[in-house]
Amino acid sequence: MSNYLQLGELLANAETECFGMASVVRWLDEHIDAAQSNTLEAEDQSQLRLESDADLVRITTVHSAKGLQYPIVFLPFAQWLGTAGKPGKPPLVFHQASADGSQSQAMIDLIGDDPANVEQARIEARSEALRLLYVALTRAEQALIVGWREPDDTGPSSALGDLLYRQGVAGGDALDRLQQASPEAIAVERIDVTRPPPAVDFPAAMGAERLVATRTDLPAARPRWSTYSFSRLAHAPSDSAPAGLPEPGAQDEFVSQSPESSQAGGEGALPSLDSRLSGVRFGSAVHDLLEQQLGTAEHGPWPAPGTPPNDNQRRQVYDTLRQYGFIGEDKADPRIDDTTDLVARTLYTPLPDIGPLAAVSRQNLRTEMEFMLRLRGNRLGTLVDTLRQAGYLPNALGGHPMQTLYGLMQGFIDLVVETEGRYVILDYKTNRLGDTPSAYQPDAMQRAIGHQNYDLQYLIYTVALHRHLRRCLGDGYDPTTHLGGVQYLFVRAMDGATTAGVFVDRPDSGLIEMLDRLFDGADEPSGALA
Repeated sequence: MSNYLQLGELLANAETECFGMASVVRWLDEHIDAAQSNTLEAEDQSQLRLESDADLVRITTVHSAKGLQYPIVFLPFAQWLGTAGKPGKPPLVFHQASADGSQSQAMIDLIGDDPANVEQARIEARSEALRLLYVALTRAEQALIVGWREPDDTGPSSALGDLLYRQGVAGGDALDRLQQASPEAIAVERIDVTRPPPAVDFPAAMGAERLVATRTDLPAARPRWSTYSFSRLAHAPSDSAPAGLPEPGAQDEFVSQSPESSQAGGEGALPSLDSRLSGVRFGSAVHDLLEQQLGTAEHGPWPAPGTPPNDNQRRQVYDTLRQYGFIGEDKADPRIDDTTDLVARTLYTPLPDIGPLAAVSRQNLRTEMEFMLRLRGNRLGTLVDTLRQAGYLPNALGGHPMQTLYGLMQGFIDLVVETEGRYVILDYKTNRLGDTPSAYQPDAMQRAIGHQNYDLQYLIYTVALHRHLRRCLGDGYDPTTHLGGVQYLFVRAMDGATTAGVFVDRPDSGLIEMLDRLFDGADEPSGALA
């Protein structure tokens, strides 16, 4: 920005006083106002809007500012820096060199009758003041404004005066000479201290007969901008909760067993899995293994259920379980085989309309698809009412119905698979719904979905995919054709041969378009559901 004066390397090292100075800057407020006005006109759209003025102006001491940088620095009291105290009066504090000159020792002279000690104490006090002045003058990034008054007949006594007049130049006006030497870097503006301050015109008291109606054209309150995720909407107690961002993995698996489905009866047995393999960390471990296999498969195709893995694949499972703290150094731990078989059953289960994931081409899938949805100010209660009218969201959410959804919704979709022109959303769940196959029947999985608000999760995912496809496919995009629904894979029940443990839903495209408008701030998100 050309209106800002740049401060260069203006301080030099001096042999006895430690630092010297070549120039200082004096600049009036109107220059800054003009520069800011020009900048705002060009960059208004990218301006950082602060919640308060707390960070706009900072008042700090020279000591605490050391090592920091500020765009613009005002030093109104620079001419008094170094004038405090009486360094020439006892007790004198100074340093004395050793006999061989190799080191110096701190000294205190309580009497103060030695002229050499008095002079050394004054020199060291001046040096310390110059060091502090150096710190003050080098904090600015764009402009430095320094207040200065020419010294009287007694001569300069501050660190700044010492630097400006150390050569004893007669006639004063040191700043003018510096400005003439560097006109592009230094500006000097004088203030007429004899001019009286401008008069303040106070408005006359307003009588009752002159009262007018209250203004109604004031700007509306700006909604509280924030970041959201499925986890925050489903479980945060209020809008004042910390706005933590989601991460890839199984952070949405809040409990290991759903109370509605854990009591389901039935006979039979689930595929073998060590009971110690549970919880969010195990879910994240399974997510990592499936993502690595579907994303790269650098260790070769995963073996079918019942087939032992190769050495690299077994080492991959071993490393992942160790990373999440499930096993020690025992490479024969049976949990390695249990997890390997769980991944195999997930990859080889024939999914509806997709088939086994192990057979899907890498070009037809996308792992951990990250998204950010624009939210433009609708209420959480409006979202809840819309979903319940469509038969979703049987469980209550944590937030208040009047909470404003304004900002960004972020998340990660475990897997998106394209099959015959349709795009299907998949999510892996390691939740333990029960101990028998009947705990994973469609109605039991439906109850678990509602209990954990997973229906809200996959509807948010579907809106994100809807916006992505609409942008990428353009006029050829048709949500009724391209949106292939969702499949939630409860991997504990998947057997690699049937669709056990696979929950399927294909939300109505009209509902997805309605939610899209709701997130985008439509006052009344309307739409006809088929």
